[in-house]
Amino acid sequence: MLLSISIKNWMSFKEKASFTMEAGKEQANRCTLAECKRFRLKLLPVAAIFGSNASGKSNFIKAVSFVQRLLMEPEKGVFSSKPYAFWFNEKLRKEPSEIEIQLMLGKYVYSYFLSFTNQRIIDESLAFINTSSSNLLFCRSGSKLETSPSLSKKVTAESLRFVPPLLNKSQPALSILGEAKIDHVTDVLNWFKHSLKIITPHSVSINKLAEDDTEEWKDFSNLDTGITKIRYQDCKEKLPYDVSRLSKDLQDGEYLYYRDPKSGVYRVGRNSDGLNMQKLLAVHGNRQGKEVIIPYQDESEGIKRLFNLLPAMKDLKRQDASVTYFIDEFDRSLHPILTEHLLNCFLNSCGAETRKQLIFTTQNALLINQELLRRDELWIANREPDGSATLYPMTDFKELRVDKDIRKSYFEGRMGGLPNL
Repeated sequence: MLLSISIKNWMSFKEKASFTMEAGKEQANRCTLAECKRFRLKLLPVAAIFGSNASGKSNFIKAVSFVQRLLMEPEKGVFSSKPYAFWFNEKLRKEPSEIEIQLMLGKYVYSYFLSFTNQRIIDESLAFINTSSSNLLFCRSGSKLETSPSLSKKVTAESLRFVPPLLNKSQPALSILGEAKIDHVTDVLNWFKHSLKIITPHSVSINKLAEDDTEEWKDFSNLDTGITKIRYQDCKEKLPYDVSRLSKDLQDGEYLYYRDPKSGVYRVGRNSDGLNMQKLLAVHGNRQGKEVIIPYQDESEGIKRLFNLLPAMKDLKRQDASVTYFIDEFDRSLHPILTEHLLNCFLNSCGAETRKQLIFTTQNALLINQELLRRDELWIANREPDGSATLYPMTDFKELRVDKDIRKSYFEGRMGGLPNL
């Protein structure tokens, strides 16, 4: 599970911004918190980030997406034609960006740190923390790698000789060592590969499901969308790179679903003849009881958004799910009541033993509702006069009592995160 994220000198973020999923002392909705008894911690299942346009909400998610992409495609390195650093200060544009992500996986807390420019990785480290001590697994400076005694026992000196050339290409050490199946390192790499899911309005969204997926799309008929069922039509399309890569691991009876914002939703499965590709068609009913199929391009933006969200929400409702979803513009094109319904369905499935989280950005202030979300689950992204973004929880405002109408306080401008008109 995600414990915390800090970013510095990243895009619109100038100063260090810290975000945490550790629960505070709020008494509301404590039954939804995940208990980590070993560390005597409770982790939040959800966090909502509010803010005006261009306040940094999406850039925060882009930082997490950048780390995931770097670790999953290490051969591409950090190279970019544009600096990642703070946009509005020429001096800082030449300074490195920093991202640190802390995770709680099993019995340990892990801290992964990156310092980088658009040309190279400057520093990188991974530490694991138990209840009594902190241990550095590896520390990398440029192309020089130092490993802890415990890690050195599992990697021969001969093997380590092959690491510096890859580090010279600005590949992350976490990917290189993680692929070697080294304890702790592999656990962290696998979280980025398999447990971290990121959905943006324009991204290709990919979900892996079992063969019996009839329940997956049943919610369409329960959400007053006019859709009665989903039909599958065989087709042949060029698979996106990520879908092609993931489909190689498909077993018989497993499917990958992916949504392309431009062309529609597809299902890729494997049978005795190889890969089979189908396009999903939404079936509507008219008053005469006849089926009407509307092309994906002509469906409402809300229906298109649900095609993207429903597999994720289904995944998040599983009791055995071990996933962390970041969803940018969660409520985009959705009615506020529908958005609240989806969140309630997720939160009703959360408890002390569950290990799933949803972090999303939104401009729907109706979600600033203490019956739905705790105050420590409400965050604000704010744009400062110099153009820099800041990120802070609503609990920073101590004068806001539990019985206070915090939505009213938000609209009165007491907490920032509003357009300056």
